[in-house]
Amino acid sequence: MHRGAEWVRRREAEALRLRTEGLSYREVGDQLGVGETMSRRIVQRALRRLLVEPANEVIALECQRLDLLMSAAMPRALAGSARWAEVAIRVMERRARLLGLDAPTRSEVHVLSLEEQDALDREIEALLEQYRDPGGAS
Repeated sequence: MHRGAEWVRRREAEALRLRTEGLSYREVGDQLGVGETMSRRIVQRALRRLLVEPANEVIALECQRLDLLMSAAMPRALAGSARWAEVAIRVMERRARLLGLDAPTRSEVHVLSLEEQDALDREIEALLEQYRDPGGAS
């Protein structure tokens, strides 16, 4: 049976309340009618939600502040002020970092085929043999 978001939030709030009152996860689970593992998940999900929602509000507030700075800097930058162009660029860079817009560095990964792995193994074995018998008595 699918339950609504409101029910889920009420259950999370209840789980947090019980946990902050000092109940163990097992006791929280008993109160909610779930096992210890599920009660732990409910509490952890509620804690994540408590952190994420305020973080989103802080990001929105920071974006509003950056918008104000940009609205002051951009006309002056476009009028030719190098100083204000630098300010505008710094505001844009800050916004990109805040919103995660800067692309991460791309890394290439090469997975060896079985044939390449076998060839590499043979090469390693040959090097090990040379290491074990540096005089090449073979």
